[in-house]
Amino acid sequence: IQSLHARVALQTGDVELAKEHAVAALRLGERTDNVSTQVRALVTLAQIDADHPHDQQLLHRALEIADDANLAPLVLIALDGFAASYLRAGRIDDAEQLRAVVEHARANNADAQLASRSLVAASTSSTLARLSFIGAR
Repeated sequence: IQSLHARVALQTGDVELAKEHAVAALRLGERTDNVSTQVRALVTLAQIDADHPHDQQLLHRALEIADDANLAPLVLIALDGFAASYLRAGRIDDAEQLRAVVEHARANNADAQLASRSLVAASTSSTLARLSFIGAR
C-alpha cells in the first residue's frame, strides 16, 4: 500500500509525501523480505531522485533484488525504470531499445514464464549489455 501511495503522491506532484511513502515501503519490504515491495519502492525512489545520479544506483539495486529472486515480472518493472531514467536523461535511443525489449517480453508472456537471466541472455540489446553485472554472476 505504501508503494501505491508513493506513486500516487508523485503523480500529484507531492514529492515529499511520495518520498516518505516510498522510504516506508522500502523499509517494510526489507523487514518482511517482500521482494516486490522493495523493487517497486526502489523504482519509485529513482523516479523521485530523477535529476541525480543516485537514481541509477537505486535502479541497479532494484534490478539486482529482482534478479536474485529470479522474478521476471519484477525485472521488467526495474527495466522499465531504467528506460524512464534514460528518457529523462535524454538517452532516447537507449530508452527506446530497452522499452522494446521489455514490451517484447511482456507481449510473449515472458514476464510470467521466463527467468530474468534468460531474458537478459536472450536480448542482444546494447542497453542490456551495459547492465553487465547481471550476467556476470
